[in-house]
Amino acid sequence: EIGKEQGIEIGKEQGIEIGKEQGIEIGKEQGIEIGKEQGIEIGKEQGIEIGKEHGIEIGKEQGVKDGIEKVAKSMKERGIDSETIAACTGLSTEEVDKL
Repeated sequence: EIGKEQGIEIGKEQGIEIGKEQGIEIGKEQGIEIGKEQGIEIGKEQGIEIGKEHGIEIGKEQGVKDGIEKVAKSMKERGIDSETIAACTGLSTEEVDKL
């Protein structure tokens, strides 16, 4: 009877230890999976933010270029020569001639 009780106690301890190890392993796997999902989500958010900033910068640059070309075209329509327009706007004379 004493041996049986000791055996049961030893079995419980071993079972608890095995259960802990399995629980830790399952927890690690779940943690890794959750971490990956969160990392992907954070990466997407950062990528979108970088894309917005890049898009805004490109839009500003295009807006400035469009404005310069509009002014150059207006100057050309008023009879100002291409060299003067180029000097005032920073455009090349070839760019002015294409307007």
